[in-house]
Amino acid sequence: MESEEIEKIFDKLQEIWLKFDLETKSHISGISEVEYEKLRNLYKKDFPYAFSVYLKRYANEPLNIFSRISNNYKGIIEAQEVANRLLNEYNKELPDNSFVFGHNWQSNFFYFVDNNTNNPDIYFYNEQNCENDQREYQLVNHKMGRFTDWIISQTDEELCMCNHPLEEIKMAKNILKEIIKKTNGS
Repeated sequence: MESEEIEKIFDKLQEIWLKFDLETKSHISGISEVEYEKLRNLYKKDFPYAFSVYLKRYANEPLNIFSRISNNYKGIIEAQEVANRLLNEYNKELPDNSFVFGHNWQSNFFYFVDNNTNNPDIYFYNEQNCENDQREYQLVNHKMGRFTDWIISQTDEELCMCNHPLEEIKMAKNILKEIIKKTNGS
């Protein structure tokens, strides 16, 4: 996926966030160049383009759109700690070139594996009950689609909870579907 396409996706998502009061213009801001470099040094290489755009546009404060996920600058640092604790506890490892970028509670985290694409696949590690014994837990890995797909799905979830006329929400959901259709073709 080309960088211009990624920029257009974020532009369209931000337009939806603002139109449906999922976010306020004054609340949308990216991290500073200093913070960006700190994270890049933590990762020890350049970030994929989609994640860089997200950081520079939106990661300064926790966005309402991610109300249940800590993935702003501070949340990314916390997510590293959550991931390390869970991976150590369950004796698991992430693939090389992985970067943990968010968490939800203390029992799961989101990460991507940089496979030299602009829009990497996102994964979600979740601590959950074992099927056979409700007292036992396991750490389960789920693939969530590409980075922009994941943000689109978060937007879709929030649209379901907003207080706008159903017809307007359907129109916004159709826009999201069109974005997904275009991105899956590239």
